[in-house]
Amino acid sequence: LFLLGISLPLVLTSRRGTSEVEKRRLAPFPGIPHTLDELNGFPAAAEAFFSDHFGFREPLVQVYNVMSVRLGVSPTGKAVVGKDGWFFYANPKDGNVIQDYRNNDPLTQADLEQWRTGLEQKQRWLRSQGIAYLFVIAPNKHTVYGEFLPDSITKVGARSRADQLVAYLAAQSDVPVLDLRPVMLAAKGDGPPLYDKTGTHWNAWGAAIAQHAIASALAEQVPSITPVRYAAPDFREEPGAADDDLARMMSVGDAFRVPSPVLISPLPACETQPLPDKAGRSRSEQPFQTLCPTAAGVDALVFRDSFFIALQPYISTYFHRASYIWAYMPDLTTVQAYAGELRPQVVIEECAERYLRPAAALDQ
Repeated sequence: LFLLGISLPLVLTSRRGTSEVEKRRLAPFPGIPHTLDELNGFPAAAEAFFSDHFGFREPLVQVYNVMSVRLGVSPTGKAVVGKDGWFFYANPKDGNVIQDYRNNDPLTQADLEQWRTGLEQKQRWLRSQGIAYLFVIAPNKHTVYGEFLPDSITKVGARSRADQLVAYLAAQSDVPVLDLRPVMLAAKGDGPPLYDKTGTHWNAWGAAIAQHAIASALAEQVPSITPVRYAAPDFREEPGAADDDLARMMSVGDAFRVPSPVLISPLPACETQPLPDKAGRSRSEQPFQTLCPTAAGVDALVFRDSFFIALQPYISTYFHRASYIWAYMPDLTTVQAYAGELRPQVVIEECAERYLRPAAALDQ
């Protein structure tokens, strides 16, 4: 029985290409060596293959990760385990969000001026074309629910990068800026959580709050836009609806799955069509547009990141045609390439708080 037990992992070795638990490609089977170099590298390649494919590896990894999280320890540097089952994004290569929360990663004067110059260039060109422009800051989950971060993560400086940029633009520029941080903080006690415990982004309820603020800001420039306000009773908690990207990063399966608010009444149906990537800067998702026959005769162009995924169904209903381009801080050339052909009446540039960093860093 002992020999059988220790042999099972070898007997049950798999040949899978990816790990469903760890969400990564596994080491390939090395094959039979045919050259001296392949022979010399065979032991290391065979060990890497077996380490990734031995029997029971997937459930053992998941059990280890779940136990680690229950003890308050994240199995990955990309996420932090907070209080009361709250998880937070922490990848230092993607905006250095933890240090920004601590106000320990400020923008320099040159960074602030670079942001001002870039935004004003886009605004001036769009204004010359008769196109309204709005720059939107989507708050990090840490900013809204910082009370659930571990006690070890404390404030160091007086201001975050968003604090710096919003104040600088207010003093030095007339670019229309919608800072959604105060909006989301004010809405915290009016219904269910605005962000899912296991996800990075706001949920459907949080997006409903954000879209009303965006539509209200746009209506000041385009009066034909009528903001729609939703209330907490318009949503119901639905199991399995949560954005659990942080749970997936930590490879814990469904062990921490939580319900999430879902809009009860469906939004007006819109047709979706693909768009070509004109500037080669779109990331993660092919550009696309929505056509909503019931909307007013206004077209919009939206430059966005992942925070707009939950926003898009709401925002699309305000526009006859809305085009969505996944691009971080698009430059003037990118804006001109899309706006010049699509001829929208409105351009929205949404940027997650964690991406308010030097423009050069956004391309790394």
